[in-house]
Amino acid sequence: MIILVQLLGVVTVLMFVASALTYAFNRHLGTDLFKRSLLLLVVLAVGPNLIRSVFAEIPTPVLILLIPLASLVAYWLLETRAKPIRHRSGSSVSHAERKPKIPHQGQSEDGES
Repeated sequence: MIILVQLLGVVTVLMFVASALTYAFNRHLGTDLFKRSLLLLVVLAVGPNLIRSVFAEIPTPVLILLIPLASLVAYWLLETRAKPIRHRSGSSVSHAERKPKIPHQGQSEDGES
């Protein structure tokens, strides 16, 4: 766990450096990258201690029951909510509908009369 936190810390520092260099050329992208690296730094500072204290308060038998239950609930949510989106016929979404081009009555297919 310590190695993972240290690795994420190195990634955060690299993101800060990248955001500083990016800010010189593109202010919007540099600011966005800085915000993301700051969020990662806050998660690294608070996250491990918060997780450790939460798991210390929950009894072990409850944890053994909660982990498979959470897995089943996540599977159920993914299966029930992952329905394909159907577009209405009157919607503004462009479809690849083609109308056949029929030659006029006096013309052949070559376009000659």
